[in-house]
Amino acid sequence: MSCSATGSGSAASARILAIPGVREAGVTTKLPLNGGTNGSYLVEGEKYDAKAPRPLVERSWVTSECFGAMGIPLRAGRLFTAASAPAKSGSGWPSEPTACAL
Repeated sequence: MSCSATGSGSAASARILAIPGVREAGVTTKLPLNGGTNGSYLVEGEKYDAKAPRPLVERSWVTSECFGAMGIPLRAGRLFTAASAPAKSGSGWPSEPTACAL
């Protein structure tokens, strides 16, 4: 079973994990390669300039269990948890391609 985009992450995951044979479950707002929400970003400390071109990024929200449930391995660094979530609303971690473009 992979990720589902319904309801509360922990409540949905708990119900899914109760199904016999399910080993992992996570929740996401968008499955890979399935469209989503685009927007631009500012790097922390960068000043906003309305005339400056901004690169587009794809935004997705996932529970910490989602990557394991989809079989996506950690390539470097560490896994995130709810406790390690950014304190500022709208902040987050970039993907590898986005980080390389910075």
